[in-house]
Amino acid sequence: MKKIRIIALMLAALMIFAIPAAAAEAETKTNLNVGYTAGFFLGGVDPQALSTMSIPFGELMLIYDPIFYLDSETGEMTSDILEDWYYSDDYLTLTLVVKDGVTFSNGDVMDAQDILYAVQRSAASHTGGSYYAYFDLDKCKVSEDGKSVDLVYTSVFGPGIRELTCVVGDYDFLKEYADDESTDWYDISLAVGSGPYKLKEWVSNDHATLVRNELYWDKDNAGYYDTLEFYFIPDAASRVNALK
Repeated sequence: MKKIRIIALMLAALMIFAIPAAAAEAETKTNLNVGYTAGFFLGGVDPQALSTMSIPFGELMLIYDPIFYLDSETGEMTSDILEDWYYSDDYLTLTLVVKDGVTFSNGDVMDAQDILYAVQRSAASHTGGSYYAYFDLDKCKVSEDGKSVDLVYTSVFGPGIRELTCVVGDYDFLKEYADDESTDWYDISLAVGSGPYKLKEWVSNDHATLVRNELYWDKDNAGYYDTLEFYFIPDAASRVNALK
């Protein structure tokens, strides 16, 4: 499914275009150059901040996995990192069961604590929007085996999982930096996600380089290209010249 999303974002996003140099290399699957009208990662690489900042969601998913996302083919909410999810009879508790074998780019295995931490940080930092205010965080808990998490609502919330789209970072890694006010979120080594690509280089308003995540857990949907180069070219005439 992820491969379908990656191809779709490359072909359908109207703000981008493939720079011709990539065409000659496409058959070898080595590199794809993409032009953008504007840059992203402007606020750094904090996964919870990225969930709501000016970066296209499809590109964000190249590096991080969200808890849920909208499947463009079915129109239904789905998840790549969950094995199952279900509500209690009173719809006040949402249980999320993590899929076995999901790993981050640093080799750490994803568990339910990572998901709970993403929800907690989204609520505490107000980056997740008003949706996260509906959780009773004191009652949310991870199962003893670390495979599932119960997210408890303060009241029945109509939109349900459609709003639970924050991306998931590595709790064991992030906890060392998240509460430290001196953390430099422009340090790309902090961009540790579970997506098919890793952030190798980022220069504000110039370019971002993503390389294939060799530890990517979903081998059937691994990144098609070895490298993705995103060039930020706001001037329309310059974008046209880049196509020549």
